[in-house]
Amino acid sequence: MEQTSMHPVIRDLLERAIEQVENTAIECSEIAEQLENGELLAALGALAGCETTIRTNLVIVRAAHDWQEKFNQHANTLHTDA
Repeated sequence: MEQTSMHPVIRDLLERAIEQVENTAIECSEIAEQLENGELLAALGALAGCETTIRTNLVIVRAAHDWQEKFNQHANTLHTDA
């Protein structure tokens, strides 16, 4: 992950998001197994959990991106004004 000029809080949030995405990938493999075994109710429950995790990470990444854009614009304005 690129860490240059990234606020420590944003970096920490993204590191947690990465961990959650990696865990979701493992869960998806388990869900595939459940589907293969005909365990539909278990697969539905697990998919719902994954959906929530993905939505949460989507919000985190969007917020981090927006913050980074604002930070870069502000930095460029300060640099241009100097």
